[in-house]
Amino acid sequence: MLPTSITDVRRRSADRETRLVDKTGRLEKATDHIDDGDVIYVGGTFYSRTPMALLWELVRSDVTETTVLRNLASYEWSYLLESDTADTMVTSWLGSAVPPILPDVMRTAIEEGDLGVQEWSHYGYGLRLMAGAMGIPYLPTRTMLGSDLVEVSDTIVQECPFTGSDLALIPAVVPDVALIHAQRADPYGNVQISGMPQIDYYGALAADTTIVTCEEIVSEDTIRSESSDIPYFCVDEVISVPFGSFPHECPGYYEQSLEHFEAYSGDLAEDGLDGIDDYLQRYFYNPDTFEEYLDEFDTREILSCIISMQNVPKDQEATEHLREAWQ
Repeated sequence: MLPTSITDVRRRSADRETRLVDKTGRLEKATDHIDDGDVIYVGGTFYSRTPMALLWELVRSDVTETTVLRNLASYEWSYLLESDTADTMVTSWLGSAVPPILPDVMRTAIEEGDLGVQEWSHYGYGLRLMAGAMGIPYLPTRTMLGSDLVEVSDTIVQECPFTGSDLALIPAVVPDVALIHAQRADPYGNVQISGMPQIDYYGALAADTTIVTCEEIVSEDTIRSESSDIPYFCVDEVISVPFGSFPHECPGYYEQSLEHFEAYSGDLAEDGLDGIDDYLQRYFYNPDTFEEYLDEFDTREILSCIISMQNVPKDQEATEHLREAWQ
């Protein structure tokens, strides 16, 4: 996850494309950038802005033995594990919250050796990406000192040369690929994120390759009239995928489907990992396109998630766009 020489990271950053070129791509080609054993950063957090369309393509591909980074991991991990797409998880938290079934299933996988886990504090996890984005081998901090996380991670405790106190040295992480879903982007890769941006900026900048799906591609003028959260030179490909996070939420466009999560958790509670296999078959393997994947959801369920988000005045135009797209 860390190059043998951090100068490789600096050189890669200096070689990024800085011209404004059209970076629009196709979803079915997205996994061409991913190889077996890659380190993959997954953007968003928990139920929010999960790049489901990209993960849908990844699970359907032949890619295996990847290491996946996500600060708050949720249902997506059950798909990645059971499909043999990923075998190592780097995270600060794993759970499903409502209802709390997923942790039991994943704990079984960890205890049986099917899933490797690297655990960090939330802040420590973010510092790893920040260091990678900055092109430096580590960042010093006091976070995690006094906790067992120091013992189970690659953290090094060292005396500060200025104060004499202990510092935790958090190693950089440099993902091979970053997968991010956002609300808007222009064709050049300038990305706008509504709601909490999480640490997707650092994930995009640290990664060798960054692929972004978005609810809609808008003009450069539209982006410039406000601001961009991820600049174009961090992005290698941008793909328009309405509902690209569903059944997870995309703030300003649609809420998450708790109804869907409850049904899936019920299958996990009853059948364990076999429940994941049935889910993968229905939602990932049987549909030939992501549009067919969306067809597996009840129309009323999706419209309900759009309507639930309409109490956000800033994004009324966005929800109307989604309503028209679904019709």
